[in-house]
Amino acid sequence: MKVMKMMKIKNKINLFNKISSRSFFAIVLLAAVSSVFDRREFPVAVLLGGIVGILHLKGVSMTADTLVKGVKSKGILWFFSILRLMAVTVILFLLVRDLGVNPLGLLAGLVTVHVFTLAEGWLDAKKQ
Repeated sequence: MKVMKMMKIKNKINLFNKISSRSFFAIVLLAAVSSVFDRREFPVAVLLGGIVGILHLKGVSMTADTLVKGVKSKGILWFFSILRLMAVTVILFLLVRDLGVNPLGLLAGLVTVHVFTLAEGWLDAKKQ
């Protein structure tokens, strides 16, 4: 039983590394292509949105690892999940309000990470 749990944790870590590396490559490629059309704001916003998306994915991965390990208190996991979502919201709000980052670029970076998360998760589930 413990071996299966450790294999699941190792598989999730490999899946996180695969998703983050492929989505980072796609984000850099998207920023490079968008720099042809818009010189300043949009490519930087795509990169920032992608970085926030990858950090959010890391938090989700850590929560999933904690659930697989079998934590007794589920209330703490709910609290930290809500705290993580609030932190992402505050970071995105501050980026748009204070730094004047293009919100569509942030959205493009976040969507890119989430699309790769869905695609890699679907492919991983299809294998098993």
